[in-house]
Amino acid sequence: MIIMREIFKKSLTENLVTDCSVIAAVSGGADSLCLLLLLREVSSELNLKITVAHFNHNLQVHSHTDQEYVHSLCDSWNLKCFSQTWAEPKASEEAARRSRYEFLARVAQKQNSPFVLTGHTQSDLAETLLFNLVRGAGLSGMTSLKEVSPLPYCPKLSLLRPLLAFDSTQTREYCSKHHLIPRLDVSNENLLYNRNLLRHQVMPLLNQINTQAEKTLAQSVRILNQENDFLDQIATQAAEGIREITPEHITIDKEGLLVLNPVLARRVLRQTLKLFWGHLLDLKQQHIEQMLQMTRSPNGKRLHLPHNTLMTVEYHQIVIGYLKSASPPQSVSIGWEEEVIYGNYVFKLSMPPQHKIPKYGLLVNLHPTERLEIGAWQKGQKMRIEIGHKKVSDILGEAKIAQNKRLWIPVVTQKGQPIWLVGVRQSYYPLADTHAAMLTANKINMDCQA
Repeated sequence: MIIMREIFKKSLTENLVTDCSVIAAVSGGADSLCLLLLLREVSSELNLKITVAHFNHNLQVHSHTDQEYVHSLCDSWNLKCFSQTWAEPKASEEAARRSRYEFLARVAQKQNSPFVLTGHTQSDLAETLLFNLVRGAGLSGMTSLKEVSPLPYCPKLSLLRPLLAFDSTQTREYCSKHHLIPRLDVSNENLLYNRNLLRHQVMPLLNQINTQAEKTLAQSVRILNQENDFLDQIATQAAEGIREITPEHITIDKEGLLVLNPVLARRVLRQTLKLFWGHLLDLKQQHIEQMLQMTRSPNGKRLHLPHNTLMTVEYHQIVIGYLKSASPPQSVSIGWEEEVIYGNYVFKLSMPPQHKIPKYGLLVNLHPTERLEIGAWQKGQKMRIEIGHKKVSDILGEAKIAQNKRLWIPVVTQKGQPIWLVGVRQSYYPLADTHAAMLTANKINMDCQA
């Protein structure tokens, strides 16, 4: 038991969990109670302030009893305990997972703690490897259970699993040594759950082949983790010259991705989604394969991804961003000596200057009583060119304007006819000697927000 304590302490110190506040996720089962016991033993040496967080999934008759047990234990040990009862017990398992981690993040932020600790063990490592393997996960999926990783849905916080060196038998024995009777989750015996099938039927069969099957599988995960981290480093280097990140979207140079080995290309795509979402929940291998196939698709091809995300092929690049629910601004009109705002532009209509016309300026024949319309591109619109007319959609396409940006380009019309695609093209427009006005468009600086 002394060895167990020292291994646990080493895990904390190596991950810089000292002189700080920590959140212990405690369900009341043997693994999480063992975690809490060990934390109490080393808290003075490492100067740790322990706060307990209990998430009541509200799925079993005894769920509230488990919650009361954890609170009672914390009271007897003089530990602060926060709990939350899930209000949607009939929702999906993923919804429960998300609510649990969001709760842990709130507690950590409230307590100003950078670390959330869970009681995952070597047994969980082995089961997760098998579980993800039969689901068709790649190397990254099989090594998803790491000792330290960003907290799901809140990547600024760290999730630490300091019990991965121990199996569930050791955690039960540790609780017994300290005269604690862990709560039993009867749902863990239900073979309708795939993880329980692995635990109660598959693992015993594997133990007949190798009595150290669990330990061997866990060791394999650790080796795979190192190899996975190494490949991630190479993929990060490969992405440096071909990926651009903005608050709104991420773009990847299509040709730059195509020349990569498919192994690296898949990793670049996974890393890109993780940067964008802050996690990789709901991402399946088939999504990555579809994305990889998209790199060879023509302009305009789209792929819908989880979390309201859209991947679009835009000429020489791939754009990954959230689906926009907002519509372009309503059309506005402008008359002589007026100033209006449309989208990201301030438009002003006035007498033409004597000096050079600015880059975003248009000379137009306009009677003092007439007005111009400024709005979004409409399907079927045509603009006058030197010879005949050309569809506005074709002009935008030739200018290689991405599909998701076209509706936000202001189109100035006079009597229903487009005369200016701001920043793209002006119509062929012979000027008369009288009633000449100048329309200017000044872009608003959107970088600063109140």
